[in-house]
Amino acid sequence: MKQTRVLIVDDEANFLKVLHRELQDLGFGVTACGSVDAALDSLRNQPCEVVVADLHMPGNGGMSLLKAVREDGFGAEVVMLTGGGTVQSAVEAMKLGAYDYVLKPVDLGKLAALIGKAAERVELNRENRKLQGLLRRSPEPSRITTRSAIMERAIALAKRAAVSGSTVLIQGETGTGKELFARFVHAESPRSQQPMITVNCATLPDTLVESELFGHRKGAFTGADTHREGMVELADGGTLFLDEVGEVPLALQSKLLRLAQFGEVRRVGDSVPRIVDVRLIAATARDLRSEVARGTFREDLYYRLNVVELSIPPLRERPEDIPVIAQSILARWAGAGNPRRFSPRSLQILQRYSWPGNVRQLENLVERCLVLGDEDLIDLERTAFGAEITAAMPPGAEPVAATLEEVERHHIQTTLRRLGGNREQTAEALGISLRSLYYRIKSLGIET
Repeated sequence: MKQTRVLIVDDEANFLKVLHRELQDLGFGVTACGSVDAALDSLRNQPCEVVVADLHMPGNGGMSLLKAVREDGFGAEVVMLTGGGTVQSAVEAMKLGAYDYVLKPVDLGKLAALIGKAAERVELNRENRKLQGLLRRSPEPSRITTRSAIMERAIALAKRAAVSGSTVLIQGETGTGKELFARFVHAESPRSQQPMITVNCATLPDTLVESELFGHRKGAFTGADTHREGMVELADGGTLFLDEVGEVPLALQSKLLRLAQFGEVRRVGDSVPRIVDVRLIAATARDLRSEVARGTFREDLYYRLNVVELSIPPLRERPEDIPVIAQSILARWAGAGNPRRFSPRSLQILQRYSWPGNVRQLENLVERCLVLGDEDLIDLERTAFGAEITAAMPPGAEPVAATLEEVERHHIQTTLRRLGGNREQTAEALGISLRSLYYRIKSLGIET
């Protein structure tokens, strides 16, 4: 069980000494301070769950300490100590945010019980913040759709890595689904009920990366008006996914190494580190071995991150996945029960394209087909999107219809388009009767 950290603040030295010893004997982690200023310095460098403070002290009293704890975002609950004649002041302190108060002479059992309940509230607030961070930053795990043997091997390795708890490095081209694999590893791990916090290192300015990851204390830099938890602390107990980890500035990589090695995190402006329990998953489209050779990525950090390496193959190396992924995207965007689908020939066109943007590019194309077209059967040869793809294909890559039915459907569609949809002229050009054309249009599912 995690030890509750308590800061006690009182100007009576003997009382402070006795209370320090008694609370330690009860199993609390205790720090003692004789003044408000000393207490604030302690909070900046050594956070705690509960502050137990005398309401009336010379100079800055307990009220000022309560105000500072509330306004500066230390995240602790405050229990006030007061004499029998100043209960009204203690009640006022509760109105200002104190958790409760205890009369002097102190009933140790009552105080210990209040500290325990206050610590539970702090932990609940932390879990709520983690959940909010999870809801903001990490979508629900998605199923990996594949018919490819190389992807099946990658999935099997991801499952083994998930239960191991080891750090995972996911490598692959942009758009191959690295984040999807990261969510899969987290969902299959013992930490699946805890948050997975995602940080895209490529989108953060160099000046904000450290603060975003590790947090900061009030006054650490211009604009730091309150203490702030970083993404690492939000992920405590769960998983931190560092997308595009190769973009982390070299100067910050030493702090990332401390996190990977010891679970150590130091907020910007803090002198004392915190310890967190975080599972790291990193991803990059860069060749980190080359980055290490050039001196732009630390070798020790590379080996610390690359305990288990997952390589995600590009879409062009697994064309058998393209039809199933395209139909899966269609179903996701169009909704359950929607009849829209790609024609067989369109799926052949998709399979013969190289997809430099990988799954992300395929998803973009499917969404455009849904938004800008109305037909249930999506025919790429009747859209500008198909022209974009076929124009980019190398010579000889033009798809060939696999069946006689496909040849017939394609020929009728082409003739209809060439003659502006005029069915009588189309039937004449094809050398068949108008009735026969109507039958073929219906039986072949040709959209006109």
